[in-house]
Amino acid sequence: MGLQSLCWIHEGRHFKKLNPLVIEFKDELDDFITQFWNYYHSLLGYKQNPNVDFAKKLEKQFDLLFTKVTSYKD
Repeated sequence: MGLQSLCWIHEGRHFKKLNPLVIEFKDELDDFITQFWNYYHSLLGYKQNPNVDFAKKLEKQFDLLFTKVTSYKD
């Protein structure tokens, strides 16, 4: 496993430690964690079969995943 993979695994642990009390926030967190690991597995798939189209898809997925607005108030 490469160092970048370890970074994703380490980062994912932080989200798993969160424990929201509000059901809506818990559901959002669970959904995010699922999407986070799905994205990570897509990256592993890209590593096995890199191509331009897959890279563009991953870039869009990354932007959607990490710019999502939650229902938490600022």
